[in-house]
Amino acid sequence: MPIDDSNMGWLRKRKFISPLDMQGIVTDGTDLLAGQTAAALYVELAAKGMAGLAFAADGNIITGFIPVPFDLDGQFPIGFRIWWTMDHDGSGTANALFKLLQGTEKPGETISIPTAVLDTLLVLDQYNDTDGNPTVTDHVLQKTPRGIRTSIGLTHAEILEGAMMTFSLEMDSALNETKVILIGIEMDYTPWKCSNSNSDKDAPLTDQI
Repeated sequence: MPIDDSNMGWLRKRKFISPLDMQGIVTDGTDLLAGQTAAALYVELAAKGMAGLAFAADGNIITGFIPVPFDLDGQFPIGFRIWWTMDHDGSGTANALFKLLQGTEKPGETISIPTAVLDTLLVLDQYNDTDGNPTVTDHVLQKTPRGIRTSIGLTHAEILEGAMMTFSLEMDSALNETKVILIGIEMDYTPWKCSNSNSDKDAPLTDQI
C-alpha cells in the first residue's frame, strides 16, 4: 500500500540562510544596499577558516532576499531563529538583541525594504556557554529563541511563480563587544503536500520546450 498524506507524519522542514545566501553582502563601506550599515562586513572568525557577517556597532543592519522554497506551504506559520557568535573585549558578559523584519516580493513588483514585524519576536539572548550560563569566551556558537511569522501572505501559485522573501536584520548589543558575528538565519516551515488531491507535479519536459 503506498504512503499518502493521510497516514504520513509530516515534519517541518528547516532551511539555513547564510549571509551570502541573503545576497546582502558588501566588501567595503562604499557600495551599500539601502538600509545597510557600512560596518556590516563579511569577516573571518579569528584564524578559524570560517566566516560570518560582522556587526561592529549597535544598530548595524543587513538587508537581503532569497527565493521562497517551492515546497513551502504558506497557510502555516514560519519560524525564524538567528545563529551567531561574538568576538568581544573580555571585560564582561555581553548580549545581543536581534530585530528581524520580513517581507515578500512577487515578480513585477518593486523591490523594497521589508517592514513586517514577526508575530512572535526574537527575544534578548545573552551570550551563554553550552550550559546556558553567561560567558566571556569568544566564538561560542549561539542561537536565539524562535520567532514566528504567522503568515507570509502568499498563495502556492505565487510561490511557484518565483516570489522572493526579503529580510532586514538589525543587531542591538548591550555590553563590551568588539563585534557580533552573524552566522545565518534558520527558517522552519511546513512542506506542501505532494500526493492525492493536493498533488503538485511538474509538467512533462515536452510541454516546456
